[in-house]
Amino acid sequence: MIRRSFTALTALFLLFLSTALHARPAQDDPAAHARPDLSRPLQEWRETYGPGWRIAVDAETGCAEMLFGGRAAAAFPPRSDGDWVERARGALAETAALHGIEAETLSLDRAMLLPLGEIGSSDKMTVRFRQSVAGTRVVGGFVNVLLGLDGALLSIQSTGLPRLRGFATSPSLGADRALARAAELFRADFGLLPSRVRAPELVIDQVPTAAGERAPRLCWEIDAQRIEEAWLSAQTPRLASVGGPPDDSVAVGAYPCVTTVARECNGRRRRHASSCPRSSAIGRHGEFHVGVLHVFLPID
Repeated sequence: MIRRSFTALTALFLLFLSTALHARPAQDDPAAHARPDLSRPLQEWRETYGPGWRIAVDAETGCAEMLFGGRAAAAFPPRSDGDWVERARGALAETAALHGIEAETLSLDRAMLLPLGEIGSSDKMTVRFRQSVAGTRVVGGFVNVLLGLDGALLSIQSTGLPRLRGFATSPSLGADRALARAAELFRADFGLLPSRVRAPELVIDQVPTAAGERAPRLCWEIDAQRIEEAWLSAQTPRLASVGGPPDDSVAVGAYPCVTTVARECNGRRRRHASSCPRSSAIGRHGEFHVGVLHVFLPID
């Protein structure tokens, strides 16, 4: 007797369509590519707040991606959420010469107490900011400020882009054209058109360059999926077919799936696969990830 297992077959497709920009003064200016000399601002910081402070330099931007190893006392202990945010912003302003992130590109993401006292350390407060320009978020762009409960600065960690002020965020490629292009790429990769497409979001992606740097690129981010009825093979824990049952298909309790990741950047595509455990049950819907695709397509 053949029993059917209904499992949602999901092709997760994350598309970045790069858009032509009108003006890019921050990137076209040769001075913008000059690596900053961090020795002087670091020395000044140590002279003020102690010699234990160190930095980890981001090899792609030349700025500090982390400031740590010391303790910079606050003028007063924060009492409210607003005080914590103000203290964190003040610390970022003081250290701007090290991390290079402009204050106007940062908006509060969250302020959260870390109950580290439960594991033998001391409780701390973390304040996280998200980076954006004119409301356009930077993909993976965050700055975290770690503070003691007395308001003392303990560390700053940045995954954002320095010197981003003035970056143009007006795309020449419209959202409708981006959606159409996403559907074409989805069909080229999976042989089917998507059945679900999330509304495009304009973002600033962080793209590695041939010079070994990390540069901003204006993109459309689109998530497209197709849901199909999936069948599992009785002999092997693998996907047997889509859209109709083969003769040996029966329901199985659990099976491994493989997520294939493909990235195409400036015409070069790289793929790798990784296993991820999934489970299925008769009459229940789950997800089978066919692929995750990141594509950068120059329109200009």
